[in-house]
Amino acid sequence: MKKPWLSAILNLFFLGVGYLYNGRRVAMGLILLLSFSISSFFYADKFEKLFSEFLEFLISSILISLALSIDAYQEAKLINEELVSKKK
Repeated sequence: MKKPWLSAILNLFFLGVGYLYNGRRVAMGLILLLSFSISSFFYADKFEKLFSEFLEFLISSILISLALSIDAYQEAKLINEELVSKKK
């Protein structure tokens, strides 16, 4: 059984890791994790010069994280429902 809250928390703080935990959409999880990590690396050194762009990046990242957290939560619940129906 998957823990939907854990899947949501993982995706909230580390994009894609919630999908890796769920075991479905692993490729999507890896792509999200790698792309967010790479883009964060490139923006981190430009923080002082491009504060407004960094702020936009941060806000959009938070919104994307929230949306993906909700999706991972729903996916984990669906996995649990499928497991329960298979046991019956």
